[in-house]
Amino acid sequence: NMYYQTGKDLTDVKYVIGTGGVLISNENAKDILKEVNQKSNKKLELRPTDPIFLIDRMYILSAMGLLGQKYPKLALKLMKKHLE
Repeated sequence: NMYYQTGKDLTDVKYVIGTGGVLISNENAKDILKEVNQKSNKKLELRPTDPIFLIDRMYILSAMGLLGQKYPKLALKLMKKHLE
């Protein structure tokens, strides 16, 4: 048998960050994100193997993307401080 995989290889992704109303207002947000690791029937999936899960409860990711264009170190510092 020969398999052809498409999409990005996410197996080495270190962090999975959740944002958005459903996640930031849910007490079980990290449990929801852990579904990323659930096994499926599909062979050879390229899911993250053992990521750290973070929640963007303050909706800072989009702002940090803009800030990071001019001040990348400051944006990274703020993200490290505010992602839980």
